[in-house]
Amino acid sequence: MKLMMRALLADRFRLQVHRETKDSRVFLLTPAKDGTKLQALKEGGCTSRDPNIAPGPPVTGQKPICGIPTGTVNGPNQVIEVVGMDTTTWVRTLSNMLGRTVVNETGLSGPLDLLHFEYSRDDLSALASDSGAISISAALDQQLGLKLKTANRPIEVLVIDRVEKPSAN
Repeated sequence: MKLMMRALLADRFRLQVHRETKDSRVFLLTPAKDGTKLQALKEGGCTSRDPNIAPGPPVTGQKPICGIPTGTVNGPNQVIEVVGMDTTTWVRTLSNMLGRTVVNETGLSGPLDLLHFEYSRDDLSALASDSGAISISAALDQQLGLKLKTANRPIEVLVIDRVEKPSAN
């Protein structure tokens, strides 16, 4: 599918790109002072997902499907709960939430056991002590035993060399 999309963009938009490495500000995800609270997935902790069947809502008494998050809201906070999410996917999710590349320096890899993460996307409400909102950095520290540091690191970026208005059909 990706190859077909690339061919379509190159054909219709005359899109030309290349990748290069540039130093950029990133977040380093590291264990907090007392260590991480995340654990590797325990065998049998979740049900393997059948790629031919769309996942449905969780059934009471059934083990969760590996890697499929459930999202709820608790007051001003959003809640993500998932069993069996791959560490790489979790770090990519944090990158999307924060709008900046997150580099995993936790020493964790592979699928994780229960990940329960409750946070507020609104940093201003998280600053109001009586709101009950939890900032992402506080949630990482308190709930998961992780912290974020800023640093400069080389990261791969996609550079657009050429793009045109689409050709006619």
